[in-house]
Amino acid sequence: MLSGAGKAFNSEDVRLSRAVREGGGAFVALAATSSVAHLRVTSRIAPDGYKWRLNPFGEPIEVLAVRVHVEAQAMGWSGRTAVTLPVVTHAYRYAPDPALIDRRGARRKPRVSER
Repeated sequence: MLSGAGKAFNSEDVRLSRAVREGGGAFVALAATSSVAHLRVTSRIAPDGYKWRLNPFGEPIEVLAVRVHVEAQAMGWSGRTAVTLPVVTHAYRYAPDPALIDRRGARRKPRVSER
């Protein structure tokens, strides 16, 4: 797999694909454009493709899901679909309750049985 090659890939894509085919391997290039491709896959998110959680005032505050339109094209074949992907955010727990003391980094007190 090749990603992030940019303009260098555009000048060498034919040579790379021939070398991989002769070697019996598989090659995937993540690039914006290519002059040689056996399968092209494009995706996009429409501006109205976001599902939001709203606050009490009706304003969007958090993305809940995204609808992605995917199109695949190959020699003599093409297909398209739309996929809805859930968006999950993992908030780090800094302090679950302001009344609780943050004890990270504090020395552990020995238990009664360890004294």
